[in-house]
Formats: sequence, C-alpha cells, structure tokens
Amino acid sequence: MLAAQVRGPLGDFLVGNWTQFPAEYSRMLAFGLVFVLVSVTFTIIIENVYERSPILPRYPGVDPIVGGILGVVEAGIAIGAGVIILDSYFRDAGAIVRPNELLFIRDFWHALDVSATARIYREDLINAFFVLLGGLFPEDIRALFPR
Repeated sequence: MLAAQVRGPLGDFLVGNWTQFPAEYSRMLAFGLVFVLVSVTFTIIIENVYERSPILPRYPGVDPIVGGILGVVEAGIAIGAGVIILDSYFRDAGAIVRPNELLFIRDFWHALDVSATARIYREDLINAFFVLLGGLFPEDIRALFPR
C-alpha cells in the first residue's frame, strides 16, 4: 500500500530524470522499486528484532506448520503485488513495445500474463483484496481491476 501511494511522487521524480522512458513506465518502475525496497527493509528489521516464541510449547510440531502456512500467504501476497505492479503499466499504456524499455520486465510480465495464476489473481483475489482495502490505493490502480 505504501508503494502504491509513493509511486506517484517518486514516479514524477523519475519522469523528470529518466527521460528515456514513458511517464507511465517510470511510475511502474517507481511502484516496483518502492515495493522491493520496503519489503527487503521490513524483512531485515523483522529478522533482527524477532525473538522465537513457541505457539504451543507442548506441541512443537505446530510451529513449523504455522510458519509454512504464513510463508505461503507471504508468497501469495508478493505474487499479487507483482501482478498489480506490472499491470499498472502493461495492461494500459504498455500495449505498444517501446525500444527503450527494459525488455526482461516485459518478458516477465508476458510470462505472468498468460498464466492461469495471473488470471486467478486478476479475477478473484485482487478484486477481493480491493473490496477490503481498496480505499487505501489510488483510483487508477483500482480501475485496472474492475469488479
């Protein structure tokens, strides 16, 4: 959510400095860079502050199971964020291939775009997420995933 809010001001800064990219592309890059930076920063902070506390001390097998479930949820959130970030450019302004864009990002988006995983995220999971927390995202991002 923080990356979605910061993408406008940081994207405008990048638009002024990275003139080789279209404005929408710079905003998508800002969105992705802020998401990765914040995710890595929070992970480092959590790893340094975290102290292990067993959930059920009498049943030590519960901890790895709950940790695995939370890991799957975290991976799902990261995939959903990737879909939202890449779709913010490629589903609208990015339909035309520009020679100066980073082609590996387009290739990654294309591989994601044709997958069943992206379809499930776009049609179901992201819409449900926006029903719950959509007010915290800019309108142009919410408009990419109509209900």
